Amino acid sequence: MLIHIPFQDIFRDQMLSGLITQITRMKCYGKPGDRFSAFGVEFELLDVYPCALRLIALERYQREGLEGVCSFEKFWAEMARRGCKKGDQVWVHKFNKVIKE
Repeated sequence: MLIHIPFQDIFRDQMLSGLITQITRMKCYGKPGDRFSAFGVEFELLDVYPCALRLIALERYQREGLEGVCSFEKFWAEMARRGCKKGDQVWVHKFNKVIKE
């Protein structure tokens, strides 16, 4: 199924190069096997699951194209307009770029 997931332009190069392999959102956008297009390229969801936002901030920020805990928290505060709260549950969307033969 083709789905839509919004992305900011600042992540274009990292997504296209494969450095970003997951995104965190407040809601679930799809399920494994669903595909989405970003920056003219197709991606496929590999896994989608709920997770504590704090865990992403502490251990997985680099998978989202951010440089550290502080940059993740700052970005999330701007994106969610409320910051990282210790008990927040979010949805992790892991994906790969679709290679067309």
